[in-house]
Amino acid sequence: MLSLVESKLQKRIVAFFSYIVLIAVALMCVIPFLMVVSASFSNESELITRGYGILPRNFTMAAYKTIIKNPTTILNSYKITIFVTAVGSTVSILMSSMAAYALSRSNYKLRKGVNVYFFITMIFHAGMVPSYLLFTKYFHFTNNILALILPSMFSVSHTFILRTFFKQTSESIIEAAKIDGLGEIGICFRIAMPVCKTGIATILLFKVFQYWNSWYECMMYMTDDNILTLQYYLHRTMSNIEQILKNQNSTGVIMQQIPTETTRMAMCTVAVGPMVIIFMFFQKYFIKGISVGSVKG
Repeated sequence: MLSLVESKLQKRIVAFFSYIVLIAVALMCVIPFLMVVSASFSNESELITRGYGILPRNFTMAAYKTIIKNPTTILNSYKITIFVTAVGSTVSILMSSMAAYALSRSNYKLRKGVNVYFFITMIFHAGMVPSYLLFTKYFHFTNNILALILPSMFSVSHTFILRTFFKQTSESIIEAAKIDGLGEIGICFRIAMPVCKTGIATILLFKVFQYWNSWYECMMYMTDDNILTLQYYLHRTMSNIEQILKNQNSTGVIMQQIPTETTRMAMCTVAVGPMVIIFMFFQKYFIKGISVGSVKG
């Protein structure tokens, strides 16, 4: 009886300290984000003199006013980014899932050759110049929104990860579906993909982050201000502010005090905010998908 009480006490002590550690780790992840949000609402001079804090230093919206001086442009950038992220991620996950399903089937005759071909593309890459010439000279995608979607549409690494998940589909279920008259496309979409929804959701989250944070393609192929992604618009705004400050320092004439540090924090908040919300919905699939992939891979 005494040993049973001691065992329960030990379990409670272990659980207590485990919760303490988890709470500490959670605070280490949350507090920096709160400090960034707080800094975006702080006064520039107060932030420089007193440093960062969880609560804003002399609350002000100056940083956000600097970003949204032209609200039409930033709203249009949001629309472009949301469209590119939604379409690109959806098409990408469909292509990767179908390719992964084919490569997971043992009766696919070209499986070895396609695997080798995909693997070679992971090692060797044409580079920036051939890609730029291909999209501008031959595809004529300059100022075309497809230039923001196509370069990142298919990922070989994601296909190989999904292939591991699709291998979990029971062959007996597939054979039963064939007997019932279901074709390969039907098996892929109605049986294999629902079984592997955890892995698909995980890869989908990766693609959403990739498209949302992308700005390089916009810088390379877009010259029209009406086709700017959110990340590139924020990057260009920050570059313009820094250039104005350099000009002021070189001439010695200060026309306007521009909040640079708080503007950076405001940009982080504007860019990261939607992704934090999306991650909250995908979190359970993300954790499960990573753990399953690490074991099966």
